Amino acid sequence: MDPRLHNLLLMVDAMAETYHVLPSKLLEEGNTLDIQVFNHAQTHKVRQQKIRAGEDITGTYRPEELEEMWQQRTQR
Repeated sequence: MDPRLHNLLLMVDAMAETYHVLPSKLLEEGNTLDIQVFNHAQTHKVRQQKIRAGEDITGTYRPEELEEMWQQRTQR
C-alpha cells in the first residue's frame, strides 16, 4: 500500500473516531479546514503530552529549518 494512502486512511479513521462519525460521512461532509484543525490539535496534544512526560520536544524542526523560518519572518 502506498504510504500516503496508508497515512490518509489512518487520519480519516482517527478523525471519524474523534468526531464520532462514520468515515464515509466525514469524507462526504468534511473539508480541508477540518483536516487542518484536526492535525493542529493532534500535534498540540502530542506536544503537551511529551512536555508533561519530560520528553524531548526539540526534534520537531531541524535548526536549519528554524533559522530559515526566522529569516523569512523578519524580512517582511
